[in-house]
Amino acid sequence: DIHAIARSDVVFSQNEVALGTVKRGTSATKTINIEYAGTNDWTIDGATTSNPYVETDLNETHRGNGLVGYQLKVTLKPDAPPGSIRDRITLGIKDAYNKSGVDVALQANVHADVSLSASALDIGSVTPGSTTTKQVLVRGVKPFEIVEIDGEEGPIQIEKPDAAKQLHILTVTLKAGEQPGDISQDFEIKTDMDGEAPLKLKVSAKVVAKPG
Repeated sequence: DIHAIARSDVVFSQNEVALGTVKRGTSATKTINIEYAGTNDWTIDGATTSNPYVETDLNETHRGNGLVGYQLKVTLKPDAPPGSIRDRITLGIKDAYNKSGVDVALQANVHADVSLSASALDIGSVTPGSTTTKQVLVRGVKPFEIVEIDGEEGPIQIEKPDAAKQLHILTVTLKAGEQPGDISQDFEIKTDMDGEAPLKLKVSAKVVAKPG
């Protein structure tokens, strides 16, 4: 059925483009219909969004007897990162009622089978020669193994767990040197979860000399 949004002469088959939950690495598509009742020369000159992971395709379906129809196809690209998407698609409608376009809400939730609690870990300020530990969580939709943790050479180490679990608690250890300064290391965490790319983690800290 068709619901009106914002104005009586333009109706949308759905109030928003709801793509729902999408597995990371796959695409999702939703199509809505746009119907206009008024004059035959009414047009939509495009559909745009600022989201780089969303593509739009607008096609006219009919025109005549004061009725104009369009079909809007919205595709979420497979390289969209995990997380919630709340965005808008702007339709280029310019008429007596509207000079800047009409917005349609866009909603999606990109879900990964395995994910990090944070992609960046800031250990904060530490004193020279000290040892500091922090924890990072790796969650899966089912039990999995962490098969390898690759990292740059440096004072930060991450211990690889052995067993298969649905929730891994990784211990990140920083053994600070004697020289003050910033520390940053990049890690890749590889799992045996099918179809999942390695997880990327950036760990940073600042070695600060004691006052005096």
